[in-house]
Amino acid sequence: TCQEWLNLPEGQESLTPSDYIGKVLVLTLWADFDRNGTTQERMDEINYLYRMFKDRDDIAFVGIHDAGLTPDEIDLIVRQQKIPYPIGCDTEEFQTFQNYKVHQIPQTILIDKQGTLKYYEVDGRLHTLIKAMLRK
Repeated sequence: TCQEWLNLPEGQESLTPSDYIGKVLVLTLWADFDRNGTTQERMDEINYLYRMFKDRDDIAFVGIHDAGLTPDEIDLIVRQQKIPYPIGCDTEEFQTFQNYKVHQIPQTILIDKQGTLKYYEVDGRLHTLIKAMLRK
């Protein structure tokens, strides 16, 4: 549940997890306040993995930014960091973060091709988990 989306495919106005049935979904919930720490490292890792897998049609990357900034501020960050995949701007009530029970930022979640949340803790093994899920 996001108030606004950035980097959507042309003609699309929003996204839901069901849009990704048949694909491994790499969902990262993040905020920009940690530019030189864990969040920046994760975003760099996600951007690298996106470039690695971008030509495959069985994987998708989506980010959700917290509600601490306006959509215009988030859009500026997305453009500065050259993030190429869709980014949602969470609601002021942090509804998406609450739905996924996010207690730390960044939080990357892996959802399998059937739409089932498979991995909630991916630190240090994200690439390995993605490769394993793509083989199934």
